[in-house]
Amino acid sequence: MKNSCFTGLLKYLGILFFCIEGTIQGQNIVSPISFVPDQSLQIRNLALNRAAYHSSCSNFDYTAHLITDGNMDVQGNPKITVQYSDLPSGESPENLFDGSPNSKYLTFHSASWIQYEFANGASYVIDRYVLTSANDDENRDPRSWKFLGSNDGKNWILLDTRFDIRFSRRKESLSFTVKNTNTYKMYRFDITDNRGDNRTQLSEIDLFEKNVSRIDRPVFSSKWESAGKGDQWVYIDLGTICRINKVKLFWGEEFARSYQIQFSADKSNWRPLYSTNEGKGGIEEINLTTATAKYVRLYMTDGISERYSLAEMEVYGTGGVTPKQMAVPYMGKEGAYYLTGGNWKVQRASLVKSDGLKVSDPVFDDRNWIIATVPGTVLTSYLNIGAIPDPNFGDQQLQISDAFFTADFWYRTTFIVPDKYKGKRVWLNFNGINWKADVFVNGYRIGDIEGAFIRGKFDITPYVVPGEKACVAVYIHKNDTPGQITVQSLNSAGKNGGVLGADNPTIHASVGWDWLPTMRGRNIGIQDDVFISATNDVSLIDPFIISDLPLPDLSSADLTLKVELQNHSDKPCKGKLTGIINPGNIRFSRSVSLNAFEHKDLVLDKNTLPQLCIENPDLWWPNGYGEQNMYSLELSFVANGGVSDKKTIPFGIREMSYDDSDGVLKTYVNGTRIFFRGGNWGLSESMLRLDKEGYDVRMRLHKEENFNMIRNWVGMTGDEDFYRACE
Repeated sequence: MKNSCFTGLLKYLGILFFCIEGTIQGQNIVSPISFVPDQSLQIRNLALNRAAYHSSCSNFDYTAHLITDGNMDVQGNPKITVQYSDLPSGESPENLFDGSPNSKYLTFHSASWIQYEFANGASYVIDRYVLTSANDDENRDPRSWKFLGSNDGKNWILLDTRFDIRFSRRKESLSFTVKNTNTYKMYRFDITDNRGDNRTQLSEIDLFEKNVSRIDRPVFSSKWESAGKGDQWVYIDLGTICRINKVKLFWGEEFARSYQIQFSADKSNWRPLYSTNEGKGGIEEINLTTATAKYVRLYMTDGISERYSLAEMEVYGTGGVTPKQMAVPYMGKEGAYYLTGGNWKVQRASLVKSDGLKVSDPVFDDRNWIIATVPGTVLTSYLNIGAIPDPNFGDQQLQISDAFFTADFWYRTTFIVPDKYKGKRVWLNFNGINWKADVFVNGYRIGDIEGAFIRGKFDITPYVVPGEKACVAVYIHKNDTPGQITVQSLNSAGKNGGVLGADNPTIHASVGWDWLPTMRGRNIGIQDDVFISATNDVSLIDPFIISDLPLPDLSSADLTLKVELQNHSDKPCKGKLTGIINPGNIRFSRSVSLNAFEHKDLVLDKNTLPQLCIENPDLWWPNGYGEQNMYSLELSFVANGGVSDKKTIPFGIREMSYDDSDGVLKTYVNGTRIFFRGGNWGLSESMLRLDKEGYDVRMRLHKEENFNMIRNWVGMTGDEDFYRACE
């Protein structure tokens, strides 16, 4: 059996042949953001968007990093209680109220109760409830139960009883009416029996008052909350030695009575600047004798509750550092203008009160947004400006709030459209975002992108003027099913994967694997290149070259060129498709006619263009079998006396095939049987930060290990630089 394109097999195996020529010098991941000392004498909040650390936290959401985010929005949360706490990781009772049937709650008991108390002391007349079955064995489904209400958690009123209820399918929702006219602060679902298993599971519980759901979906509260009382601390890294004269504390409901404000230059030796045993909570403004420090710590020893909560900690003084964007937009190959660095800003969407039409206005005020790294994930942007600890060191992942980053975000930038685009059709291009995106330009919504690895290309000609300022704003949607955090330790590698796979295409491994912790925010953002380009009315789309060899003869190669042409005009167009292949200066052309708005798939081979039969080609071979000789094709469409569009395509002349006729898989390149040597490539890097140099270094290391194969696991690496390095 011979398959010359080999594509289906490679896709199935997730295998990619590769090799890199020569020795390429690379470097470690380098942030495009630098820090400039603040030489002004203006007193400001030095702690704003600086990394903070805690002694403990009550959960993965209420971490120290929230005390410097500039947001004092502390909201009450519902209280969810269960009878038994022995439950598996990722299947917590909070899943019952997250609005997603793809997550679930599981308990290792055939009977148990779940209790829901509304936030902020609210009470409702619940007259209907809905239960949704989970995805696993139906014998774990609740069969009989009681539904009760209470205002104090002690005296419970029976509202409904059900016996022998059966779910007919997985993730099915059943609705039950309740004869209730009283308000209650809390409701209990008491499962008295399931369908025979020693475990009970359920996907969702929803509570309705007059057809209005009263479940508080996960609400973000910007606060640190300790895991316990007694000695607890949070400290802030100001980035450099500063002069400090005031600290301002914004307490949550659980404040400290006894605490100290401590200073340090090295995190080891702390000196108290202020002490009190009469903390009042609320907002406490503490004036200090001016002193110097790089680190400021709030050390608590006693409070009014079982834990402490702090919404914000401001440190006032002079000095410090401010982040500065070093990367700038640049003109790349074929006249594409890459919007790298420059004026990109990012902000959590919950903190932006304007819609996309206003956010994409060039005069919109984004001074309170942070500098964004583009390309890069949201998490990368916050790391690069110093707002969070580096999650790749120690247990610092646990210092970063998952709830803060598992949210929608706005990006925006302004730039001058190149003058050279005058008279042309202007395109806005995205090579990759995560998870989904709404795209706006100069006050207009121009389209959306429905998933990671899906390219976006938008005609923005009507909305921009070459030589003038333009604004691009991108609303990044978080994953619908981000899944639960897993924790890796010496005793356990944690759970592999999770419900995030339901959102594919996305960065699936970001939910956590045995080789990667759960990435806060699941790597959402604009992680690949954004650029604008210009063509005339006809554009070239995805040129592709296939090689065919008259094996075992290697003295010639037949090339097949596949390319799509699109006429974007309401007028017909006649022109020529021209190409130059090097080395060899092999030239060809073909006349093409396109009707108004026509899309044409063009296939050219030696039967239509004899030049596509290459004599004595320099073949491409996998590592260890020969050289990795490369050719380039410069392809243009010429019409009306000018070049309408132009693309350069690097390619190797090679034929891949396989044979499994005897039940044994044998693979060949250029007729030579290949022995695979390689490994699994899970992600480019935990936060997708590799650039060309980063890929080149890693591929060189693979080559030096005599590898010739990479398994691009789940296809999560889609960067062009990755594939160019493999060649």
